[in-house]
Amino acid sequence: MPEPKKKMGRPMKDNPIKIFKGIKFDEALLREVENYAKRNDMTFSEVVREALKEYIK
Repeated sequence: MPEPKKKMGRPMKDNPIKIFKGIKFDEALLREVENYAKRNDMTFSEVVREALKEYIK
């Protein structure tokens, strides 16, 4: 019996980010977060996650 084919693609992360939660922003805060992300070469989601981690410490 032939072995099953290995799945192609990226390897799984140790703690994959797979939960989606919607957040409402006012326009000014949205622009600030987007600008911060661009200046620091980050995604919008990375900025929000890092800010929340610092906030709940």
